[in-house]
Amino acid sequence: VWPETTVPGPWSRRGLGPLGIVWYRRHISLPPAWRGRALTLRIGVADKHDATYVNGALVGATGTGLDASPWNTRRAYRIPAALTDCATL
Repeated sequence: VWPETTVPGPWSRRGLGPLGIVWYRRHISLPPAWRGRALTLRIGVADKHDATYVNGALVGATGTGLDASPWNTRRAYRIPAALTDCATL
């Protein structure tokens, strides 16, 4: 079971502590005109690094390990058309 939360905002304010790793999951309904087309997912900024998946496929990542340099870097990842050929991501 995934607990619900809101973003943006510091996850330390949600009782998760100041350090660590979190996973977020989001269901997105695609308009019919967008299905089967390559799209761009803009997730905004993240603290340090991220790995972003769509329907189980890695679509982008910024930073690795303990590297803090990608802090506050805007993320925009291309979603291939093959992953958007459905009503929900």
